[in-house]
Amino acid sequence: MTYRAVDHMFLIRFTNYTEVHKTSTISPMFPKIAYSLVSFDILKTRIDNINDMSDIIGRLTTVGHTTTAYVKGVQKPNRKLYLTDGRESIEAMLWGRQATDFPAEQIIEESKRTPIIILLLGVTCKSREGQLKLQGSTTCQWHINPIIPEAIALQNRFKAFPYEVSWLNTPNASTQTISTSINDLGDVINPHKIYGNTYQVDVVIKTLKPNQPWWYLGCTSCHKRVLQEGDGYRCPKCAATTAKPMYRITLVAIDPANFNEEDPKSIEIVFFGTTGEELTGTTSAHTHSPTSIDIPQEQHKKETESLLSR
Repeated sequence: MTYRAVDHMFLIRFTNYTEVHKTSTISPMFPKIAYSLVSFDILKTRIDNINDMSDIIGRLTTVGHTTTAYVKGVQKPNRKLYLTDGRESIEAMLWGRQATDFPAEQIIEESKRTPIIILLLGVTCKSREGQLKLQGSTTCQWHINPIIPEAIALQNRFKAFPYEVSWLNTPNASTQTISTSINDLGDVINPHKIYGNTYQVDVVIKTLKPNQPWWYLGCTSCHKRVLQEGDGYRCPKCAATTAKPMYRITLVAIDPANFNEEDPKSIEIVFFGTTGEELTGTTSAHTHSPTSIDIPQEQHKKETESLLSR
């Protein structure tokens, strides 16, 4: 057994001699769903943890169509979801029947009337390009607007905000570069609704976001994060086996017009690969110390294009 569905030191096993008896008297207080919720922050500490599964709850913001992918030579259906706790969004990938049985159309229609709260049980935590990703295999369960205190509290909380669920990768994304401001971007409640848009923004870089990785090992062919395989590496996208350090610099930026304000509205911009090299003026991520990045003074105010999806 690789993963544990619950954080407990004991394991119950059913054998050929186990007897199961049905009871006809069930207390109304007996829970219909067993769960042990963790926060988004705790999930980040469980990346690549091979011991524990996690239970998470949040408002569903975006749902993708069912697609297929080859896993160890076998084609398997999958579906991408995004959920939020009100502060940040996390991507979750459902696999197998959990993906094909997911009532996406019904949920999107229902979301026109009420926030959709999703409870995911038994997910595992992975990292891709430095971002947390949840994986829901055949052992995962999902519950839509479950009758539990945490879900009811979230529904009441999100009723004050736009809560309609949208399709992922809809043809609404603009093919043109959109000139905008940080103030306008900061008003976006659900960035996945405009996933794929490209924006041009005048910004003043305020600071580096603390406690964030500033580099990753990327594929030399497609720049995706590579996986370690034995003594070498393998790209999960193109199967290349060569990698090198690449930038992933997260900056906090503000609008130039708000530079003198005490608490101006801000956004986070992530510079990957060659964009990070342009920002720092160096061509190799490993030339910096693990705890510092030097950004030339003339780069502190610059015009840049950044995908909201980053």
